[in-house]
Amino acid sequence: QLDESEHKREVLLKILPLLKENQLQLIEMRFFEKRSFREMGEILELTENNAKVKTFRALIKLKELYAKHNNQK
Repeated sequence: QLDESEHKREVLLKILPLLKENQLQLIEMRFFEKRSFREMGEILELTENNAKVKTFRALIKLKELYAKHNNQK
């Protein structure tokens, strides 16, 4: 039986590929590469604010997918 953190990790590994490529890229840059929104904007040719908004929307989508996956069990 999986403990709670292992279960969350398993679910995330299943749902991350369901994100659009640009959403996944934003999440990777922000949370795995620890980039600022300014850096992200420069790299992706977005304004800092637009990088922030798009990242927030990607997180909302990730949370929706996570909730949907958990409700299917």
